[in-house]
Amino acid sequence: MNPLKLFEKWINEHGSAAILRDHNALLKSQNEALAAEMAKSKAENEVLKSQLAECKAKAETLQSQIDVLKKEIEKLNSVRVALKDQTQLQNRIAHLEEVNSDLERQLRIKSIGF
Repeated sequence: MNPLKLFEKWINEHGSAAILRDHNALLKSQNEALAAEMAKSKAENEVLKSQLAECKAKAETLQSQIDVLKKEIEKLNSVRVALKDQTQLQNRIAHLEEVNSDLERQLRIKSIGF
C-alpha cells in the first residue's frame, strides 16, 4: 500500500475518532442538562400538585360556605316577605282604626244633633 494512502487513512480515522469524541462529549453534556431540567421539572410538578390539592380543599370549604349562605339568604327572604306582609297588615289596621274613629265621630255628632 502507498505510504501516503496509509497516512491519509490514519488521519481520517484519527479525525473521525476526535469528532466522535467531541460529539459524545456534546451529547453527554446535553443529556446532563436535560436530566437536571427534568429533575427541576419534577420538583416543580410536586409543588404544583401540592398547591392544587390545597386549592381543591379550599374550593370545597368555600362551596360549603356558599351553600350555608344560600340557605341563610332563603331564610332571610322568607322573613322579609313575612315582615312585608306584617307591615301591610299594620297599615290596614291603622287605616281601619282611622275609618273607625271617623265613623265614631260622625256617630257622636249625629247623636248630639238628634
